[in-house]
Amino acid sequence: MSTSMKNSFESTQARPDTVTDIVGLDVYTEKGVYIGEVGDVRLNFNQNSSTGIALKNINPELSQYIDNNNEGVVIPYTWLTSVHDIVVTIDFINRLNHTQ
Repeated sequence: MSTSMKNSFESTQARPDTVTDIVGLDVYTEKGVYIGEVGDVRLNFNQNSSTGIALKNINPELSQYIDNNNEGVVIPYTWLTSVHDIVVTIDFINRLNHTQ
């Protein structure tokens, strides 16, 4: 692939430039299950890093798997597999289902 074609292809892929760019993105599992929407980003100021994403508008069908006792739901960054136009996370819903 030529360099100009490669650069053109890469520029069409939407990637967030800043941490706040992911706020508002929909979050899905790798299996395509809608989890919710990114409401905020959890930061560790001591280490100057992001530690996770806080969700809002949680899929009500997941209430049996996610304990949302007004504390919110935070998904660790290590569980995220892709961040582009949407956020994709590991299929932790399936894992939770097998542990109950």
